[in-house]
Amino acid sequence: LSVRATSRPSESLSTSTSVGTKENEDRGLSSSSSSSFSPPPNFKPPEPKRFGVRPDKVLDVLGASLSLIFRLGTGIFVDGYSVSLVPKNDFPPDKYALEISGFKVKETSKLGPRPEKPIEIYEFESCPFCRKVREIVAVLDLDILFYPCPRNGPNFRPKVLQMGGKQQFPYMVDPNTGVSMYELDDIIKYLVQNYGDGNVPLSLCSCR
Repeated sequence: LSVRATSRPSESLSTSTSVGTKENEDRGLSSSSSSSFSPPPNFKPPEPKRFGVRPDKVLDVLGASLSLIFRLGTGIFVDGYSVSLVPKNDFPPDKYALEISGFKVKETSKLGPRPEKPIEIYEFESCPFCRKVREIVAVLDLDILFYPCPRNGPNFRPKVLQMGGKQQFPYMVDPNTGVSMYELDDIIKYLVQNYGDGNVPLSLCSCR
C-alpha cells in the first residue's frame, strides 16, 4: 500500500491525498484510478501553539510545586526505606539485587499489608489537603484510583455528594474494608495504620 500526498496552492490551502496499491504501480497503472481524498470546504489546519500555562492557572501550578520544595520530596522513598550491603552468599539466590564487589545491595521498608483492591480517592489538583494525601500515598506505595474533581466538575463531584453527603475533598473510599471518610488527618492516620507501620511522617503531621 502506498500513500501520496500533494498540496496545491490556493487560498484555502486545500490538500489532496491519493491512495493506491503497490500492485497497481507494478502493473504500470495510473494512480488516477485510485481513490482521492480532499479536505472539506473552508477547512483551515490548526495552528501550532507554544506550550504554556493559562493565566488563570499560574497560581495553581505554583501551589502544586511548593509542596515538593518545602517537604524535600517526601514521597521519593517509601516508608522506612533503607539500604545496606550484605555478603553475596548471604543473599537469597532467587532474589535480584545490585551487586558491588562481592556484596549485594539490600533494600528494605516498613510497609504494611497491601490492599487487594485499589483504594479510591476523590480530589483535585489545586487543593492543598489533597496534595498531602497524594504524598502519603507515595510514601506507602499504594495502588490508588484517583478521581479528579475540579471545581464545577460534572463527573465525580456529584458522586461524592451522593456517597458522603457533602462535596468536601479529599474523600477516600476503601473497598477492602468498607470504610469511607473525609478529613485529611483522618485519611492519613487510617492509611498508615492499615497499610504502613502506624507512624505518620513528621512532614505530614498536623500542626494542630
